[in-house]
Amino acid sequence: MKRAALHCLVVVALVAATLAIWHWRFIAIPGPLPETRLAKPLVGWSSKPHQQHQVTDDPDTPVLRLQRAGPGEKSPGVQAWLGPMEGVRFIHVRCESRWDEVDPGPEAWKRARFVVSMKDRNGKVSHPPDHVIFGGDGTRDWFSSEAVLELTGDMIDTRFALGMLGKSGVLEVRRLSLIAVKQRPWVPFAAALVVIGWVGFCASLVRRHRSRPAWWRAVSAASLVVAFSWVTVFPQTKGLLRPVLDQFAIGELPANSPQIPQSAKPATAIPKPPELPKPPPAQPGQAKPPSEAGAHRPGPAPPAEARHSGTVRRFAYDLDKNLAIAHLAMFAALTLAVLLITGSGSQYVLPLAVAVLSELVPELRDRFGDWADWGDLLQNLGGIGIAMLVWTLASRWHRRRRVPSSPAPFPGNLD
Repeated sequence: MKRAALHCLVVVALVAATLAIWHWRFIAIPGPLPETRLAKPLVGWSSKPHQQHQVTDDPDTPVLRLQRAGPGEKSPGVQAWLGPMEGVRFIHVRCESRWDEVDPGPEAWKRARFVVSMKDRNGKVSHPPDHVIFGGDGTRDWFSSEAVLELTGDMIDTRFALGMLGKSGVLEVRRLSLIAVKQRPWVPFAAALVVIGWVGFCASLVRRHRSRPAWWRAVSAASLVVAFSWVTVFPQTKGLLRPVLDQFAIGELPANSPQIPQSAKPATAIPKPPELPKPPPAQPGQAKPPSEAGAHRPGPAPPAEARHSGTVRRFAYDLDKNLAIAHLAMFAALTLAVLLITGSGSQYVLPLAVAVLSELVPELRDRFGDWADWGDLLQNLGGIGIAMLVWTLASRWHRRRRVPSSPAPFPGNLD
């Protein structure tokens, strides 16, 4: 009983630490992005000649209105290209939106939506994985949307686009902001401690089983489970990072620090200082003047956050999208690996927990319960069942091979 209570306390502490790191992970940084504001006229946002939009004159909370009366009209929308943004790895986007009587088109993406696109080094424009900030049809009242986009090394330009792509309807957006953010300095160290804590906790659960595998087996299996969960259970990193506890605590930019690139700020003319007489040359053994010794030279600029290449993310996304049995294969491989490492056919509890949590946790703030989620969950459970079946058949075959052959009966012995 005491051990169970201790395990519950450890779980609560680890969950709280994980959510705290996720909630305070980012902090706003001024300067790297071009200025984008909902105003009349729009600042940083543009639209194509055939696209229409309206912005209210309210100075407090200007509202962008995109209305389409019917299929015969061109779909209204606005977009903002942000450029390469060297040194920026994360962009925080937040807005409030609502839509009214949106009639969806024949394709699933033809509705009211806010999406992000990317341009690669070959000039190709495409959507990164998990590119929809919000989207829907029918009628919905004001609600908040928030996400952090992680840029990858293959992005040379990034576009945010708002559009009313349904056959008809109205989309309204207010309090829209795009801000560059970075990870707080303590996040990597804190994340490493939490990961170690999760590995230790999972290893203790493996050791509590009646088979009691060796510590190296338990730690190896736990490390595999935590690594798998880092992608599938913890707030997922498909491309858009979503808040779990209300909103990300990124802080606020100073009022005098708009998101304007430093190169775009107007240069101020500085008068040329009068020429001063040159100091006499230093004698041998005499210290150099501070100006020559470099006492007041500025230090190097702080290093920018490096971007990941994006290759692994796109491969995983394409595999999940194009392979119908991706979930089935992944969880079959995970479960079979855990069984092999621990040497026990009944060590399926941790993979089973991952199978359920991988569909539950990422959808807590979205749309859990649609057919895609249930289908993925059934594939997860099916993969565990296949691994258990393979383990059972392999164990029986192995036992049969180890059974010694029966001796031949003694001649003349009728028994």
